[in-house]
Amino acid sequence: MKKLAVFLLCLFMLPLSAITAYAENEPNTAPGEATVETVVPNSHKITLKVKGSAVVTVNGKEGSEFVVERLSKPVIEIKAKDGEKITKVILNGEDITDKIVDGKYILPAVYEDGEYELTVETEKLPDDSSKPDSSKSDDSNKGTSDNSESTPATGLTASTTGVTVTLTGTIALAAAAVIAAKKKKDE
Repeated sequence: MKKLAVFLLCLFMLPLSAITAYAENEPNTAPGEATVETVVPNSHKITLKVKGSAVVTVNGKEGSEFVVERLSKPVIEIKAKDGEKITKVILNGEDITDKIVDGKYILPAVYEDGEYELTVETEKLPDDSSKPDSSKSDDSNKGTSDNSESTPATGLTASTTGVTVTLTGTIALAAAAVIAAKKKKDE
């Protein structure tokens, strides 16, 4: 008998729990309806903590805190200081070195405020006195441009005066073979 009484009491109280939903009703809503509102910001604040010796900008601006539009994809530009080249870039613990194109990395769409930790590893470039003199004119350099000033984040530098490869493994060998074949073809 007690079990039946407890069961009927629970059954009776079950519909009463929904009464609180009707406690505060908006003036223009029907009974049983509720209005839920939220504010979605137009912009978000991102904080960038940089470790290492490099010049880092976000959307062309230097600093550590940036306000970006909601769902925009901010561009982080990373430049090595004079006399150095970038060897490795880590963003929030993930190695993104291979994802950097022309010194730039595009963040995923920003939908909330966030903090990013960027670690940039660099190494000094070899002394210019050990490089061959590219100012001398010879027939093999005609019609080509010297790209010795550009150093991509991958560490591979190619120019008409020589090839410097700092990548390891088969990628480096394949890149060197392609550059050598192109150089041979141009001669």
